[in-house]
Amino acid sequence: MIYSKFKLQYIPWFLLMLGLLILFYLGLAEMIYSLFYEKTEITTSLISLFFLFMFIIILGVLKDFKYIRIITNSRKLIWFSILAPLGKEINLENYRGVMKTTEYSLSGETTSLYLIDKKWTTAGKINGQFYSNFDELMAGIDLKEVKNKNHGFVNYLKLLFSGRVKIKP
Repeated sequence: MIYSKFKLQYIPWFLLMLGLLILFYLGLAEMIYSLFYEKTEITTSLISLFFLFMFIIILGVLKDFKYIRIITNSRKLIWFSILAPLGKEINLENYRGVMKTTEYSLSGETTSLYLIDKKWTTAGKINGQFYSNFDELMAGIDLKEVKNKNHGFVNYLKLLFSGRVKIKP
């Protein structure tokens, strides 16, 4: 069994983002309450939209921060994240392969791994930026690498923000 190991510099970052997520959620809940039950002005509505926008942005950032367990003998992968706190288990037998991509961020160039399902669509992402044992996680998944021939800026943005794109093998 292989467990993911977070880089120590990302643990305070994760806690900060989680705190901000809770803060924006509480602000959004208060603004929605005031929209329905109190006389409101346009500024309250704009502040509500700001809180909603920030909540969605931070949730999008935190969705890539996962605790991963790979059970090598039964070829299963389990991850726990803010969107799946009880864990999501997937059988690696149901996937055709993996696709490696290079992503660019403020902290530099990182490698990400996308699982490719039977319909040739990306189905899950493991961001190498957060893990000190990313190479060990890649080796534990043990699926063949699929090269993507569907390049382009629009597909790159789809992959970054939605995590789903059709692959042309």
